[in-house]
Order: sequence, then C-alpha cells, then structure tokens
Amino acid sequence: MKSTGFSFANDILGGIQGAERVVNGDARELTGVEVIDKRRLRVRLVSPRFDFPMLLAHPVAYVLKRDNVARWDGVWNAEPLGMVFTTEVELEALPVGAGPFKLTRFARVEDIDADPYGSRCVLARNEHYWDTPSHIDGVVINLSATSGAEASVIGRQRDEFSNGNLDFILIGDSLSEGIYINLPPRMSFLALNPSRPPFDDIHFRRALAKTAEVDEKLLTGIVSNPHRIVSASLASPGDNIRGYDFDPADGKQELEASLYQDDFLQSPIEFYTLDDSEASIGYLWSVFKAWREALGIEVKVNEFDIQSDVDDDSPHLLLPPLNELGMVEVHVWPHYPHPHAVLIKFASAFRDQDAPAEIAEIRRLIADAAADPDAAERRLKYSTIEQRILDQALAIPLLALETQARIMIQPWVHGLKFPKYHGSAFKDVWIDDTAPERALP
Repeated sequence: MKSTGFSFANDILGGIQGAERVVNGDARELTGVEVIDKRRLRVRLVSPRFDFPMLLAHPVAYVLKRDNVARWDGVWNAEPLGMVFTTEVELEALPVGAGPFKLTRFARVEDIDADPYGSRCVLARNEHYWDTPSHIDGVVINLSATSGAEASVIGRQRDEFSNGNLDFILIGDSLSEGIYINLPPRMSFLALNPSRPPFDDIHFRRALAKTAEVDEKLLTGIVSNPHRIVSASLASPGDNIRGYDFDPADGKQELEASLYQDDFLQSPIEFYTLDDSEASIGYLWSVFKAWREALGIEVKVNEFDIQSDVDDDSPHLLLPPLNELGMVEVHVWPHYPHPHAVLIKFASAFRDQDAPAEIAEIRRLIADAAADPDAAERRLKYSTIEQRILDQALAIPLLALETQARIMIQPWVHGLKFPKYHGSAFKDVWIDDTAPERALP
C-alpha cells in the first residue's frame, strides 16, 4: 500500500477490481470486494485469473478479525526482530485466523539452541476449523535467528532429535541422511527498460545478454537452466525455450551493430541496489566484470537512498520513478508453482502507468494467458511470452536455482508433508503410541 511502501499485497491481490487505486493511494475502499453476510464475500476481478484461488492461499489474503488487528499496533515490533513477550494482555492481541491451528505464543526464548535471538512459536488445535480438526493437540516450533551459531544449533538439534525430544528437524542440506524436500525455486534476472538509452537498442541489449556470465563459484543450490527466466521445475515439459549462450564474440558484434558502439561507452551504465557490497551482489559483480572485459562497458553501482520519515521515524526507500531506471534486478520466489508467477514479476519491474510499449504488450499477453480456460493453451501461451522476452533481450537471466532441504522425521510421526505453496504442513499429521508423551508449553 502507498502509505506503507508495501507493494507485496498488490502482487497477490492486484487482480481485484479497485486494487490498483488503493495501492496508488487514490482510494481507501476496495470496490471489487463486497460483503454478502457475516461469513461470505464476493470478489470481482479485473479479468479472469486461473491463479486467483492459489493466491488466496497466501498469508497476505488470510482472513483476520478487524478489531483484533487494531490491537496489534506496537505489539509485534516491541522486541528485536518483531518478537513478542506474551503477557496476558498481549495474548488478547494475538491474531485470529481461520486455519487448523491458532497461535497461542510467539516469544523470544534466549535458551533455544544456545541462540540469544531464538524464539518459540506455539500453535494449538483450532477446534472451530471449518474442516476436520487436526489430529494433534498442537505444534511447538523452535526458531533460530543467529546464523553465526549455525554449527552449534545443528549439533544441538541433532542431539535433541536423537534423544527423542524433537519430532522432526529441518536444517538445510547439511544432513547426510534424511529426506529431501523441494522448496520453492529462486530465480533472479535483470529486466532492461527499452524506453531508456542505451537499453532502447535491441543490439545493445543482446550484447549484454550474450556476455552476461555469472561466476558459478558464487552460486549455491542446483542451477536448473540459467539461460531462461522461468525455473525448469515450473516450466512446461518440452517447451524448448532458448535464451542466450555466453558468446563474447557475438556480443561484440551486437554492440558494433548498435547505436551506442562508440560515444556512449565513454560513460558507465547505472545500476541501483540496496547494498552495493560485493558480498551482497557478488554474482552481479561477476556479470559486470564480464561486460567490462568483453565489451568495454562499465557499470556504476549506486545504493538507493534511505531516510526516516518525520512522522514515524520508520525508514523509507527514496526510489526514483521506476521508468527512469534502465536496469532492475528482479528476484522471484514464486507464490505458487507456475510460470505466470515469474512472468508477472518481470512485467511489473517497470510498473509505472507509462510503461514502455514492449512491456505493456507483454502485460497484455500475460493477462490473455491467465484468462484462457484451457490449461494446455495457457502453458503454450506462457512459453511463447517467455521466448518473446528473451528474443527481444528484455531480460537477462542470472539465476535459476532449484532449492532443496533435508528433513529428518521420527518414526512415530506420520503424514508430515510440506505443501507446494502456502498451507499447513501439520493439518494431517498423526502420532502413534510409540511417541514420548509431551504437553504444549
């Protein structure tokens, strides 16, 4: 929302009629949502969206009680990292949701895994859940927030698991045993603004695309296909999308064919980021180095300015208008497993109303694909859109990481599974009579 600088809600709910006006600060009421009665809402969309039911599973769309939310003010930010010491008064302000569990405690607990910023989340069964209530009484989740204590945290978790005090542990890929689970893939690409010189020249964009090499030593995870925007696990089988291979000779030829082969190279192209340290954007530095060596193009890295608002002392980014930026890095952790989730992030990289014609056309094509009732046709259209973006060199793929973690589960725990997108992993869990007896704290 405009008042908070939080645009994530628009990514989830932006398809609702009137949402754009609310996000832009032009309206306070969401005209596309109508209250039918105490238990029902009617939602009207700008256009048909096959993905809307999946988006409603995201936490941004969870149903909450208005007067309960009003009492949260200041509670969640009362402690470092937003953690809460739950007194009796604060317990009354805990969220009221509609899931299979209710939150009864979320507090910093300094002795958790020898982590001074550790916390404990306690969930109890929601007896009023609309579906069959959970088989278990609740869930206790111990959280670690100190990366420096990783080795000791893992060691203690292993000990607690071996002693039967933990039912499962999920600690990344550092376990040699356990069961692999797939986490949402991570994608990153540079979106180029075709309305800003020198990115308005397709040959210049192609020159960058053909010489953008990411140092593989800086990557973690499994790189599925760094030559495309959409991760392989989300793509349609056999779609044969083709991006750009690293080819400095071809890149040099493309640069020579562009309008900017001589005079423009006297000044660097600019890139903006929150943190310009090499540790933060190491893989981007490797791309910028490749451009310098292959094309003689320099990149000036700038940090976005941050200032405190005089009213609430909260930090706000001072962002230039997006269409004044020539190059933007886009990170994607899909809200649901589908190419649409990635392509729509590209289309909103330059989200101003006067979007370049090429980007506006891609937005139109994405909306057309989302409205197609035939799943196979939708997939075909999304593949065509991705290929169009790559053919025009409007995006330069950087990362396409298939992320995984290992989980160890005690033999008495049954039915634990992590949903492909948002939802409860614990709703269908049941524990047999070989488990040690425990009570919720």
